[in-house]
Amino acid sequence: MSKLELEHEKSLEEEALWAEKIKDLKWELGNQLMILCHHYQRDSVFRFGDAVGDSLKLAKLGAANKTAKYIVFCGAHFMAETQDMLASSDQTVMMPDLKAGCALVNQIKLKQLEETWESLTKFRKEQDLIPIAYINSSADIKAFCGEHDGTVCTSSSSNKVFQWAMNQNKTIVFFPDEHIGRNAANTIKIPRENVFVWKRNVSGGTLTEEQIRRAQLIIWNGSCCVHDRFKPDFVKKLKKKNPDAKFVVHSECCEETVAESDYYGSTDTILNCIADSEPGSKWFIGTEYNMVENEKRE
Repeated sequence: MSKLELEHEKSLEEEALWAEKIKDLKWELGNQLMILCHHYQRDSVFRFGDAVGDSLKLAKLGAANKTAKYIVFCGAHFMAETQDMLASSDQTVMMPDLKAGCALVNQIKLKQLEETWESLTKFRKEQDLIPIAYINSSADIKAFCGEHDGTVCTSSSSNKVFQWAMNQNKTIVFFPDEHIGRNAANTIKIPRENVFVWKRNVSGGTLTEEQIRRAQLIIWNGSCCVHDRFKPDFVKKLKKKNPDAKFVVHSECCEETVAESDYYGSTDTILNCIADSEPGSKWFIGTEYNMVENEKRE
């Protein structure tokens, strides 16, 4: 047996031991323990979840549970951080791996955002601007929104939240995901000539005074490294080879890829598309690998 095979066998043995320990703890703690699993978890983690969903669904389920003393969040750090904000004082929120981060979250820092806000308010009244943070952001970024009469959205609520802000005649400053912002803007029909991108790594952001004054939407130029990989040309090629197939992608994909697809949205939206489809239909899904594998098993 090769060294690689031995290491794999050892890993499987350790995983089996941990699985037994988790089962015992779930039995011992009963409803004092709630395990939340994001769709992106692999199957060996997935099977222990008391609830499965996207970040919005899990946040709601965790907040509604008043009997659990311990909430274990199997997902990215920002998700557990958000859950901790919503938890009651007698609940403890934990993560199996504190290093489980999100590259998108790291593309905006509070100091950058404060400097950006200062640049924008040189030409616009602060009360005319509304900061909106994507849920994939750290607690201090979300706190900034709260301090400046803004809000937070998820991929499933972005269209509604953007429309709510536009109904108040506010200029939206959205961060950190450019594609969520563009796709929401396209859906609610914000004119393209009034949408501008703020370059996060350029001092002053490269926008002119005229652009800042005219803007209805200013988007941070961050993106998800996973969903960036789904390019429109790839979708076109697959559609040509599979004319009978349907395509659904996450709204963190670029607007060109979304335009080539039949549907787009949050992870729950994607799953609902598949669940509501005709038996035997063929689907191509543009999102994280583990979620697709889990759905195939379903």
